[in-house]
Amino acid sequence: MFENLRQRGERYGMVFNDRERSSNSHLALSAGEFAREAGRFEEFHENVFRAFFTDLKDIGRPDVILEIASDSGLDPEKLKPALSESRCQDRLNTAMIEARRLGIRAIPAVVFENDRIIVGALPPETFRKALEGIQNGTYVNPLI
Repeated sequence: MFENLRQRGERYGMVFNDRERSSNSHLALSAGEFAREAGRFEEFHENVFRAFFTDLKDIGRPDVILEIASDSGLDPEKLKPALSESRCQDRLNTAMIEARRLGIRAIPAVVFENDRIIVGALPPETFRKALEGIQNGTYVNPLI
């Protein structure tokens, strides 16, 4: 899997290192909602991605998330209480309910109108063909 990621990411300057363990991403997802509210989502998302895949940091640890938040222009002291408040969790729960309704069991997943879904980190050509199929009505949603 990591060799495939390395090959795809190399042309974009992205580095994927081998991970021995995964992280629980729930904390990072909650912090991402905080970053969205603060208008810093893109920076935060990019920094979490780099921390996890390139720097091999455990994004399930609060200290790591607070460091990433600071590097993303967010105030870690404001993030701490936000992580324990329900507003970020409520948004995540709503998104999970909608994903289940659509039958999404993997990420990345892109949802288009009429609940048409493309799942997976696809090569550009595969994604292009799927979009053409959606446009001309021949795309078959594999999740339904």
